[in-house]
Parts: sequence; C-alpha cells; structure tokens
Amino acid sequence: MAKRRRLKRERGRKNAYVTAAIWVALVLGVVLVAFVLETGMERAQKQAQKAEAETYATLGERAVAEGAKESAQEEFDIAGGSAVKEFGKGETYIEYGDICVSVNYPVTGIDNIDAEITRTTEKIRREFDKFLQDQEVEGEYIAELNTDYEAYMANEKLGSVYFETDMYLEGAARASHTVKTLNFDFETGEVITVRDMLKSGGLEKLAELCKKIMLEQLEDVNANDIDDTGLYAEYENFENLLLTREGLRVIFNEYQILSGFYGVVSVTIPYNEIEDYLNLDQLGVPMEEVSPKVGKYNEAETPPTQEEPAAAEMPMVALTFSDGPSDDYTEDILDVLEENNAHATFFVIGNKIRGREALLQRMEAIGCEVGNHGTTHRNLANTTVSQGLLEFKVTNSILEEADVLGHTASLVRMPYCNSDADVTAELPYPVIDRSVDSDDVSGKTAQEIAEKVVNEAVDGSIIELHDTEANTAEAMEKIVTGLKEKGFRLVTVTELLTYDGNELDAGQVYSSK
Repeated sequence: MAKRRRLKRERGRKNAYVTAAIWVALVLGVVLVAFVLETGMERAQKQAQKAEAETYATLGERAVAEGAKESAQEEFDIAGGSAVKEFGKGETYIEYGDICVSVNYPVTGIDNIDAEITRTTEKIRREFDKFLQDQEVEGEYIAELNTDYEAYMANEKLGSVYFETDMYLEGAARASHTVKTLNFDFETGEVITVRDMLKSGGLEKLAELCKKIMLEQLEDVNANDIDDTGLYAEYENFENLLLTREGLRVIFNEYQILSGFYGVVSVTIPYNEIEDYLNLDQLGVPMEEVSPKVGKYNEAETPPTQEEPAAAEMPMVALTFSDGPSDDYTEDILDVLEENNAHATFFVIGNKIRGREALLQRMEAIGCEVGNHGTTHRNLANTTVSQGLLEFKVTNSILEEADVLGHTASLVRMPYCNSDADVTAELPYPVIDRSVDSDDVSGKTAQEIAEKVVNEAVDGSIIELHDTEANTAEAMEKIVTGLKEKGFRLVTVTELLTYDGNELDAGQVYSSK
C-alpha cells in the first residue's frame, strides 16, 4: 500500500515536471516567434529603406538624411524631374553589343575645360576595363558602363561637373558605383583643384563640419558608425568637391565613411561656415545668383504641319533615328527629309536636349515626330523598375518645358532596343522597337547602309538609324530616294501604326505594322 502511494507521488511529480516543461517550451516558443517576426520586420524595413535610398540615388546623389529626402524630392520637382545641368550642351558616347557603354558629358565650347572633361571620361572608360579584368569572368558575359553628369554654376565665373558612374557585370559579386568631380574657372579655362580652394587648416575644418552635419541629420547614425579614416585631413579624402550656389558640396564615395547601405554620401556646407578657410579672392565667393547657362537657339517659327492620312493601299515605312540630337549630323538629315517631303521619328536622349532645342523644334516643324529614348542611355535590363521609369520621366519633363517642345513624347524606345519586360509593363507609353536594323553603328559605309535599308524594307517596316553617325547622314539621300522608288511613303511611327484607326497601347512593344 505504502509502495503504491510512493509510486503515485513519483508519477505526480513526473507529471508536474512534464507540465512545467511544456509551459516553458510554449513560453520560449512564443518568445522565439516574436523575435523572428520582429527580426523579419526589421530586415524587411531595412530592405525597403535601402530600396528607397537607391531610388533617391537616381536623382543624382544619395539623400544625406531623412530630412534631406524631402528637399531632394522638392529639388527634383523644381527641376522638372531632371538632373541639374546649368551649363554646357550634353553629349553621349555609346558603344553597342554585349558590353554596353554610355558616357554622358557636357561640352562647354571652352577648349581647356572640354579637354579636361574628355580626359576624365576617358579615365572612366579605362577604369571600366580594369573593373572587368578584376572580376576574372571567363567566356562571354554581359556588362555595362553608364555615366551621367550634373553641371552646376556657383556664379558667372565658376562651374562644377559631377560625374556619377555605375559599372555592372553579370555574375559579379557586386556592381561598382563611383563619383568624380571637376571645378572650373570659365574666365581662364583653368581647372580648380582642392588645393586651390582651401587655405591652411581647410581639410581639418571640412572633416569637422562634415561629421557634425551627418551626426545632426542622420538620425540612425552615431559617431561609431562613421569611418574616421575617410575623414582624415588628406587631400584624397576630399577630392570630390563641388562649388554650387548653395555652398561647398563634399561628396564621399560608397563605403568611404559609412556602410554601403548609404551609398554615395553628399554634404553641403554653407559658405559662411567655411569662408575663413576658402581662398575667397580667387573663387569669388560669396556667390551671387546667376541664371542657368546653356546654349540657346532661336525657336522654330512655324508650328508642326499635319499631312493628310495615307491611303490604306499605299505602302509605308517609318524611318526612326536614335541617340540624338547631334550637332554634326541631325541638321543634315532634316535637310534631306524636308527636301523630299519625308517624315521620320527621332528618339532623343534627355541629356542631349539642352542647347539643341531648335533641332527638336525643327523636327516637328517639318512634320517629323520626337520620341523619348531615356535620359542617359543606360541598359534598363540592369536597373530597378523605378530607375528605368525615371529615365523616361526625366526626358519627358525636359521636352515639356515651354522653350523645348511644350509637350511630352507619346512614344518611347528602350536604349539598345532592349525591351526590359518589367520596365515595359509599367510604362504609360507604347514602346517602339524595330524590324529593320540598319547596323549603321558597326562601321558600315554609307553605300552599305543605304543598300541594307532599301533592300530589307517592306510595307510596315520600322527602320532604325542613328543621327549620330557621319555615314548615316551621308547615306540619307540614297535611302530616301531608294525607298520612294520602291513606292514607299516615309511617315512617322505614329502615322504608320495608327493610319487605319488603331490605337497604341501603353506598355506594348511595336516593331512593325
């Protein structure tokens, strides 16, 4: 009897232990789930913040702080969605193929300054070659170099150029994102170096002010997060300075002072906080208000002409031109079109519009059509959807300005004719591809270009050419004459695709009728 009672007590204790263990396990499980959920939420929040930071980066520089995001968006809105380009005329150097290269840069018309800009862009191109070599990727691969720029005027005497470069290689551990800056004296044509700008003690003051501003504005950053080696009073740490109206802007490359999460960091120091350490006599600061300095041409005197719709039975083709406008060849191409009462569609790069407004106005005046080819000619297959959409938004905002066209483009063409599905699906415009590639960027002669276009054209063809190529301009007379002799009318893409009453759908790719 006593033994049964003892066994019963032992079983009771064991049951109590088991029950307690179950409760402990339940409590630990709840805590673990809560921890995982919280960690997951934090991770998701950080990823969202990073994605948002990358979106702001496409506007020309990464936001320095939460408070700066609102002003960055305000600056973007004021500028019509476009990166700042206060002087010069934009040019774009492009290479085609598996290795896509697009380098945007300003031309000032001042020999010494333009030569220095050329040296900088050539250096960027060499750095891209080294980037590819360092990756040690074997076999065929897809890669891209894309450089955009901003151009600032501090006053009528001083200007600065900010180059932002992305290098991408399929399969590489990570892409490269770097910046370079140049500062000039317009009057002398001389480059202004950091040593020219700063007096003794200037580097130490810059480091002090940059750290102070970052700690004040970056809510989630403390002193321990900043890598002070990137702020040491050494010239190489402060090689990227910009003279702007607002102040002296200091640019730090990715990972220089903060983790890669923050990307390129920009700090603007008001001149009154740094003036004791600047060579004011040479620089001419404090800065006075100046007007944007860009090349201007007379506006077109006649409005766009409209032609009667083509008869359904008459064969038509659409000549299209990409990558312009060009100072060297677009005018000649327009001359041939106008002389032959032929129309075409020009897909323009946003960075090349300013200073060439008259060319775009003439296009419309003679019955041609202006399309949107993005802002920097970057390969949109290598970008986020938001970055891809911004390429077209920026260009349309420039076209819409009163002294350009006063309206947006209704058609877009992807850079390199690479119709990225994700970007295309989100675009509020029809996307125009091609059915005939003239291959005029591969070194063909004018005769070869003309023969290829005329021989391959059929009713409804969309033909791609480039108004940046000398041989294309030379081939135009033979192209237009040859197509007309085959009975084709040369019309815009919109006329070709809608003459029978069809409507074009946003996000749809069209390569022919």
